[in-house]
Amino acid sequence: MNFKYYKTELLIIFIIVIYFPCSYLSEVLERAVDKFTMLSRIVQISDSLSTLTFMTVVIFFIDRIGWRWRLFKWLVDLPDLNGRYKGQLESSFKDAGGQPVIKDCVIEIKQTASKIHISSYFAEAATSTTSSSSHSVLLEVKKEENGFFKLYYIFVNDTGSLQGEVRNHSGTANFYYFPDNKSLAGDYYNQRLNKGEITVQFQQKKRLGRFNE
Repeated sequence: MNFKYYKTELLIIFIIVIYFPCSYLSEVLERAVDKFTMLSRIVQISDSLSTLTFMTVVIFFIDRIGWRWRLFKWLVDLPDLNGRYKGQLESSFKDAGGQPVIKDCVIEIKQTASKIHISSYFAEAATSTTSSSSHSVLLEVKKEENGFFKLYYIFVNDTGSLQGEVRNHSGTANFYYFPDNKSLAGDYYNQRLNKGEITVQFQQKKRLGRFNE
């Protein structure tokens, strides 16, 4: 777990504040289990009712779930991007007729307050036949001066099988997130010297791990 998307000063204050109720809860529960010899020994050995344990549980809860709640928005400055998005990719790569290749595109995002992972799936627009997929290996979310968020990441593309001379490759991508209509729009560049634009619209929270529904 890292805290790069947390507001550092507020996080420090929050940790100091929750120390006291966590310490009180630890003392109360430890006194309660002292009545049971075996249970008391287990607690002492595992240190499962310590103040640090309860503080860790609170932080873990906020990182996985609580950061999405309005109650904790002051602590984590991130939009909730979790879910499945669908749209199109237009590539600089040309087809047999000399036209830019257009593919249907699905992007799925798995996010906590400390980590974001992007998986993308592509299919031929005419046939909806899955052609490749990719996943992020290094990602950064940055809040721009205009207040909107932008995602920058490095991806690895998997063609699944050899398609002529098309092999697995890597590249970079960036997206703007537009909260009013929950859409992502951006571009990419890969080591095969192709580039293009991608625009996708939020569809649902559930991720499927594939192109086809």
